[in-house]
Amino acid sequence: EFIATQYDPMNRGETIFDFPKILQEITLEDILEAGHRLIDDGDLVDFTIFPA
Repeated sequence: EFIATQYDPMNRGETIFDFPKILQEITLEDILEAGHRLIDDGDLVDFTIFPA
């Protein structure tokens, strides 16, 4: 069931097959922006980025 639901389009029409392309397009700026949003909007945040 989990795999079957991953074929459904997500909020912007992506599917599980689009993930490799999406992951390649993520930049450090995207990660920093997401981190700042989490910190600014969250009451408590534990955010760790591990190097590849």
